[in-house]
Amino acid sequence: MSYYSMGYASIIEDYITLDSAELERISAACADSAFQLLDREEARFTVSQEDGGFTFPDFYYQMSVPLFSVRIYEPLRDMLEGCFVKKALLRDGSSEVPYMLVLPPRIDALDIRKSEIIENYGTREAPLYELGKTALRKDCAGRYHLFKIKDALDDRIFVTEAFKRRAEALKAEGAAFWEAETGE
Repeated sequence: MSYYSMGYASIIEDYITLDSAELERISAACADSAFQLLDREEARFTVSQEDGGFTFPDFYYQMSVPLFSVRIYEPLRDMLEGCFVKKALLRDGSSEVPYMLVLPPRIDALDIRKSEIIENYGTREAPLYELGKTALRKDCAGRYHLFKIKDALDDRIFVTEAFKRRAEALKAEGAAFWEAETGE
């Protein structure tokens, strides 16, 4: 099975930027996929008036907080098993744009033999890896289509090829994909 890293194409200057102070409140929980630290109430974020552009992308990822536009969330919804999902509103002046916060689970996906471990900040029993080259185990995702790597410091989001194909068919603005290495 093929996997891809899904990132935010933030280099496009037309895309909005959110106020970082509001994102900081949930950033640590999102980075760790610590669902238990997040409430189910609608999240509210303010669009920065100083930074960014005017276009609301379909996928937004800043400070470990992944947001999907409602336009792509609905057709991808059946592929989000295991994810923590809650409504979010992005306020831009007097208007509010609905989004969904979609936080993937951390799963045991790392092919330790083929990955480059820069440092282990944890213990042998409870590792916390800083990764260089990252390789995923073949067929590691099971029924999940969207996930992060357990025991890793980075907060990259990985997706299955099926998820990538559907997001590309939807022309999901803001989403960029890079093929991930997998072990044999």
